Amino acid sequence: MLIKEQVVEAACAVSELPPGIERIDCSHSTILPGLIDAHVHYSSPMGPASIGAGVTTIRDVGNDLEWILKERAAHAEDVTLGPGIVCCDHLLDGSPAHWPRVGRPHADEESLREGRIAPGFQAELVAVEGDPLQRIQDIANVQCVVRAGRVFRLQELHKLARSYHDTDPTDPVTMDSMAPQIT
Repeated sequence: MLIKEQVVEAACAVSELPPGIERIDCSHSTILPGLIDAHVHYSSPMGPASIGAGVTTIRDVGNDLEWILKERAAHAEDVTLGPGIVCCDHLLDGSPAHWPRVGRPHADEESLREGRIAPGFQAELVAVEGDPLQRIQDIANVQCVVRAGRVFRLQELHKLARSYHDTDPTDPVTMDSMAPQIT
């Protein structure tokens, strides 16, 4: 493995390494370019500890959005503060919220009946293999889509796709192209 200034430049056979470079025998070791922790509710003290444990990227799955975005920017400027951050907004919680600092209630009962999330809250969520927002044909395994704060169940999506496809069967169907029907 060729490492230059703490960056892995190449994974290659020892015979392919340039002559005259420093060689370190790591034959009984494992070299990791960085681990990803995919489920974190991040707090600042976790940063240096994560880096020390080899975690170079975290996926924060629920936090105050403004705060976590500031943390992400700070880590991008100074990697010693903590790992890179991939984040989402507040987690959706029960009503009342069990985790009020990092979560928000889904919605009141009336909003839930109407398929809306709490006012002002928007989410984009698709549980599917493929990308039905770009190619509606990938909808086969979708359980629901949350778009602009409204939950669309599978039956609603099929109905929307059929009605849109009936107007122009040659046009590729996307959620954006169906937007006028979704509002």
